[in-house]
Amino acid sequence: MVPSHRYKQPGQSLPLIAVMLVVIIGLVGMSVDVGNAYGQQRRIQLVTNAGALAGMNAVSRSASNADVCTSVQSTVTANRVARDDRYTSYRYQVHYTILLW
Repeated sequence: MVPSHRYKQPGQSLPLIAVMLVVIIGLVGMSVDVGNAYGQQRRIQLVTNAGALAGMNAVSRSASNADVCTSVQSTVTANRVARDDRYTSYRYQVHYTILLW
């Protein structure tokens, strides 16, 4: 006859808790990295929009090509995005088209 009750062994939950702790720490780290990536994307989009507005303001003042480019570059640089910085992956060029009606 086999007894129907199990004997409790101490320490069975310790490996399970250790594995769960590693998984939880990994998920927290991944969420921080993903949040940082979205924050960087949002910041670069805002800088891009600011540069485009600065360029359009220069075009509306009938500025020369060099003045438009300088205006965009100074706006982007003022927002702490360096042009062709080797430590970041941000690269930008200034292109615009004037439509004459």
